[in-house]
Amino acid sequence: MPAIGFAILLNTMFKKDYIIFLAMGFIFVTYLSLPILPLAVIGVCIAVYDYMISGKKATALATTTESEDYTDGI
Repeated sequence: MPAIGFAILLNTMFKKDYIIFLAMGFIFVTYLSLPILPLAVIGVCIAVYDYMISGKKATALATTTESEDYTDGI
């Protein structure tokens, strides 16, 4: 059963940017015997922080793109 869960995680999270978080979570739960629920809460906090930061970058890119569109005088 753990192999199936690990396979599902790899299937949904196998991106180069997120592999380190998958490995850290697996090591924390397996070898350090940390409970899964607090580790999941920490993961949610990291995900929300990443979402907020990426939203600010997208907003900054959108505002610079709009200002460049109006510089040609049309």
